[in-house]
Amino acid sequence: MSNKRPSKDDANHWPTPSEAYEGTPLPFPPGEQRGDERERHAQEVKKEPDDVLDLHDINYIDWTDIQVQVPRPQEPTEESHSPMVQGRWKPDIAVEVIGGVLVYCDPDTYPQVLPDTSKWKIAIGLHPKAAPYFNNDQFMAMQEALTDMRVSALGEIGLDRTVNPIHWMSQEKILDKLLGLASPNKPVILHLRGQATETMSDAVYTRALEIVQNKCEPEQKIHLHCFHGSARQVETWRRAFPNTYFSFSLKVKNFHEDQIMAARNVPNHRILIETDSPYCTIPSDIRINNPRRIGQVAMILAGIRSQPVAEIFAVTRDNGKSLYG
Repeated sequence: MSNKRPSKDDANHWPTPSEAYEGTPLPFPPGEQRGDERERHAQEVKKEPDDVLDLHDINYIDWTDIQVQVPRPQEPTEESHSPMVQGRWKPDIAVEVIGGVLVYCDPDTYPQVLPDTSKWKIAIGLHPKAAPYFNNDQFMAMQEALTDMRVSALGEIGLDRTVNPIHWMSQEKILDKLLGLASPNKPVILHLRGQATETMSDAVYTRALEIVQNKCEPEQKIHLHCFHGSARQVETWRRAFPNTYFSFSLKVKNFHEDQIMAARNVPNHRILIETDSPYCTIPSDIRINNPRRIGQVAMILAGIRSQPVAEIFAVTRDNGKSLYG
C-alpha cells in the first residue's frame, strides 16, 4: 500500500504551516507584525474578550516548522501582509483563545519533539482520507506517540466518504485497527463525513457507531468533531456512549432544520466548539481558517440554542477542560 501523500495539485492539498497560521494570533502569535499594525491588532483582541477553547485546531502541521516561522511577540520582525492584519478577517466578536486541541493526523508530519504545553492539548491520529496510504511503519509511529504522557487523545480518525468509494472499505478497516489503540481515559476524536450530496452524513454516523461499539467500552470518551448530524444521531450516540461530546464548527451557519434541532438537543455539559483550522473555510471566500474565528461559532450556536454567547463560551470551556484534563 503506497504511503504517498496528495500532491500540491491534488484537490485535497494540505496547507503548509505558514499558510495555516497566516494571520492567526494563537496558539502562538503569527509574528510578522510590528509598529502600528501590531498595536492595532493587540487592541482589537483586548476589547473585553471572552476566554474560549478551540476544541479542534490545526491539521497536518509540523510543529517544528511553526516554531521556526512564528517568532515570539517581543521579537521585532518584518511587517505582515496577512489577510487578518489587513482587516479582511476581522472577527465579529473579540475572543482570547486560551487553549484548545492541536490535532496531528498526518503521520508524515508527526512532530519529532512534542510541544510541552498545558493549555494546548495534543491529539495523534490519521485523517481517514489518508487511509489508503497508511502503512505499518506509520501505525507503529502512532502507537509510540500515543504512549507519550503529553498526548491527550487519539484522533482524528474516522470515515470520510467524499473520496472514491473504492477507499471506503479500507477506511473502515483502518478505523477498526486504530480503535484498538483507544483507552477510556483518552478521548477518541472522530471525523465522520458522508458523500458530498449528503447533508447530515446519516449513513456514516450509523456505520461508525457500529464499528466503535465493537471496539470500545461504553464509558469511552468520544469527541464528535465538526458534528453536523441529525437529532436522532445525537440520541443514538448518547445512549451508546454517554461520554460523547458534540463539537460544532462554522458549519452550523448552514444547518438545516433537523441539524438545528440536533444542536439544540445536545445538553450543556456535552457541547464543544471548534474552528477546524485551517479548514472549514466558511464563507468560501476565506482561503484559510484560523482559531480566532471561534467567536463566530459561539455566536451562531448561541442563537440556535437561545443562550447568551457568554454562556456558550463558559460551558464549552468547562467541557473542554473536563474532556481533555
